[in-house]
Amino acid sequence: MFSGREGVKKPYEGDDLAEDYIQSRYGRDPFGRALHERQARIVRKAVSRRQVQRLLEIATGPARLTVYATATKLACGVEQSAAMLRLAKARLVEFGADDWRLMRGDAFSLPFSEDAFDFVMCFKLIRHFARDNRLALLAEIRRVLRPGGYLLLDVANEPATRWLHAKLGVTEQWIDDYWFTAGTFRAEMGDAGFRVDTMYPVHPAFRLQYYTWTRLWRRLPLAAQVVSRALEVVTPREPLEWMTLCARE
Repeated sequence: MFSGREGVKKPYEGDDLAEDYIQSRYGRDPFGRALHERQARIVRKAVSRRQVQRLLEIATGPARLTVYATATKLACGVEQSAAMLRLAKARLVEFGADDWRLMRGDAFSLPFSEDAFDFVMCFKLIRHFARDNRLALLAEIRRVLRPGGYLLLDVANEPATRWLHAKLGVTEQWIDDYWFTAGTFRAEMGDAGFRVDTMYPVHPAFRLQYYTWTRLWRRLPLAAQVVSRALEVVTPREPLEWMTLCARE
């Protein structure tokens, strides 16, 4: 298992994982593709509604969600993997979003001054670290984010993730991944100096959507898409995860 500041970096440095990252997780798998599409809609909505001027994404990866966000003055991405950066640049050009400025850097020591941004995005990163490192990352984000600015990040829902792992027979993870309930997440963000504004559910009717994509999709792909989108409007009980918008106190 990969864990810790240096350990989490290692699997993302290789060309093989980088090249297949989007397709293996969010392209070929219909369940993952639906998750990606939901996340993309949330990113568009959360960023556009706040008329962001100075935007930072930490751990851009191959720019999977980066391409759905824009800023009026500056859009900047930081990524530690050279392989991911190469793919991110190509994807941004493909989507006509080549106004983004990408650089190689360490999320624990960002090369920016205090209060430099009014919106920060960070996905598939903070969740991979134990509490001390999570708080260190959040402190660094808080440093470069102006007071009242927003952080958008993903949070794995503990009960739903445990159910999924049991369903798939997963007994050991390949990389550290920490899960929360809505209550424990709000408490930790309060400790870090953030107020949780909105928790957008991803796969809000998770168990029904899981069976939609694993069973119905095999026989009726179009029907599975319609059903899954319809289920997004139900009252969320145990979503797979949340995209959470948090304000810096």
